[in-house]
Amino acid sequence: MHKAGVWPEPPPPVVDFTTYIVVACIQGVWTDCCSTYVEIVGIRSSGGEYVVSVVRHYEHGMLMALTNPYHIVTTERTDGPVRFVDADTGAGIPELPPVP
Repeated sequence: MHKAGVWPEPPPPVVDFTTYIVVACIQGVWTDCCSTYVEIVGIRSSGGEYVVSVVRHYEHGMLMALTNPYHIVTTERTDGPVRFVDADTGAGIPELPPVP
């Protein structure tokens, strides 16, 4: 879904899913050129789950351009839940279902 509309579609990176998981934070479409971003700044294990700390910066621009900020990383595999939190406040970030 992240690379929908990209042609030719690049191949996915090679990931050994027996050892690693992929963690992605995708901010969605914004009307901005350069000032909106999302960054995974830390992942820690806490009580059987992974807590992913995320910095999000939103800034609508006046440009007639669309961006879709994202950050995708790999980390050691866990079979427990993964929870996203705001790096500044520690508040949970809701996970939205993917667009069909």
